[in-house]
Amino acid sequence: MPRRYGQTNQPGNRREQPPAKPAPKRKRRAVPAVLLIMVLAAALFFLRWKVWPAKPADQTEPDAASAEAVQEQPKRWSLLLVGADKPLDRAFTLDLQKVEDIRVDARIGDLVKMMLAAAKADGVELKICSGYRSVSQQTKLYQDKVKEFTDKGASEDKAKKKAGRTVQPPGCSEHHIGLALDIVAPYHPTLDEGFAETAAFQWLKDHAADYGFILRYPKEKEDITGIDYEPWHYRYVGPEAALAMKESGECLEEYVGK
Repeated sequence: MPRRYGQTNQPGNRREQPPAKPAPKRKRRAVPAVLLIMVLAAALFFLRWKVWPAKPADQTEPDAASAEAVQEQPKRWSLLLVGADKPLDRAFTLDLQKVEDIRVDARIGDLVKMMLAAAKADGVELKICSGYRSVSQQTKLYQDKVKEFTDKGASEDKAKKKAGRTVQPPGCSEHHIGLALDIVAPYHPTLDEGFAETAAFQWLKDHAADYGFILRYPKEKEDITGIDYEPWHYRYVGPEAALAMKESGECLEEYVGK
């Protein structure tokens, strides 16, 4: 075969093809910082609720902010004072037990059942219309009561002051700690002073202390408790304290303040 111009059989004269370029390396994608933060937050949440569960109500340590607003409380959980000038520690927790249609502190649930059964055995039927209340429930009750007075022409400040005589502001009610009961009778379901004329009230007056309950806001103690007379409102303080207060005629503030 004839040779073409420039063609040769000498290997040294062969044209070399340029080497192939290596394939570019794939860059590793950095883990987004937001994803890393989410993973860490989830891990902390798990440790908080699974490894270190919340402390029971009577062992919870108050946080710094709320501790400034709370007076030094008695060590006995059943004598805890809560009110407008003694707001509940925001770190407070409790276990609840259902009794009929209401919830109470689990530590008093059986005593409440025993008291209701004893009254029934004596021919008296008691009806608990309120026990534990959340802050949101108390907020609505308080706002409704304030509005009731503002609608009648009272200023906002005066309305709050009047409302506080019967409905405590949110965070300041004994109902938050599950130790307070509003008790009525099926034939007298309203929360008013007329309950004091019923057989149900008389039975509670005679026997409530045996189960650890006191009439929390008695007549002629309004200046001390800061609350108007409420013959329907009962508070668990323990049998020993209840019987002592029944004998002395003291209210809870007086008994704790000794």
